[in-house]
Formats: sequence, C-alpha cells, structure tokens
Amino acid sequence: QLRLQAQLDEQGMQARIQQMTAETSPAQVDIHTLQGAFQQVAGVMRVDNLRLEVGQTVLTANGVLPYAQQPANFSLHIDPLDVAEIGRLLEQEVLQGQLRLGVNVEGPPEALIASIDLTPMGEDAQGAVAVRGEINMRAAPLRYRAQVDIGHLDLTAVLNKPAWQSDLNLRAHVEGEGLGPRELDS
Repeated sequence: QLRLQAQLDEQGMQARIQQMTAETSPAQVDIHTLQGAFQQVAGVMRVDNLRLEVGQTVLTANGVLPYAQQPANFSLHIDPLDVAEIGRLLEQEVLQGQLRLGVNVEGPPEALIASIDLTPMGEDAQGAVAVRGEINMRAAPLRYRAQVDIGHLDLTAVLNKPAWQSDLNLRAHVEGEGLGPRELDS
C-alpha cells in the first residue's frame, strides 16, 4: 500500500510519500511506515521529515544533503537499529542486540563538518563509537581530517560470541587527500 504525491516543474522535483506499508519475501522485511518528502529545487536536495519503520528499527532523517554548491544541514537518526534483524536478513544469527546511531552533517562544501555517534542499547550494553570530521568537497583532490574515538566498547553487545567479550578503547586521527589508491596521501 502506497500513497504518494509528486510535482515536477522548472524549479525542480518534489515527492512526498504520505505512507507506505509492505512485506517482502523471501527475506521477511516488514516495512511498517515510510513517510516524508524528497525535494530537489535549484540543485539542492532536501529531505523533510523522513520516517522509516522496518521491524523494530526506526530511521528518521531531515535537512539539506551535502552538495558541491550549497551548505548542508542534515541529520539522520536510527533509534533503535535492530542488529538481530539485520542478522536474520543476512542469515547471520550471531548478530544480536540494538544500537543507536546519529549522523549530523553541516556547513559549506569547503568546510563540511560531520559527526557520527554509535552506542549499543540494552541493560548490559556499554561503550560508544564517535567520529568527528571535516571535509573540503571543493578541493581537488578531496581533503579531509577526522578523529575516531571508541570507548569501553564490548563487542558482545552486537555479537552472540562470549569469547569476544571486550573493553575496546581507541583514539585515532586521520588526515589526508584523495580517495583513489594513486592519489591517497594520509
């Protein structure tokens, strides 16, 4: 079942998904809700109040996506992200638990700032992964720098393997130019 409203004119394209409900097979994926709007006007791609519910997983997104000419202001949240559900889809029963994911991207293309936060959920869950970075999308080749922090992360929060019980801690700094093997300088 799908309800959709769309408009296409000289200024751009707009599509508003009012509601979508579906089941798929052979992998059982229950899309309970898909709502929101996608707009592309004058080269700017915008997501308005996107909400996707698949099983127990809930994804929300809102804002202007990064683009070479316009400043970005975009956020994506998955709360919860059902890792066990992903395991069923991939036929990897070892995956378990739930995570909370937050992604924020903002700023002009020459100083785009991104942050990613990932935390396990649950009674015994502990730890966190945080990434903070800056990208110059106008530079040729692309320039970037980021810091990755992992604090007290126990992998058994998402893996049903008791031997993998852990207390991971890491701080890394990455800075470089380019993405291809021939231009990579980090």
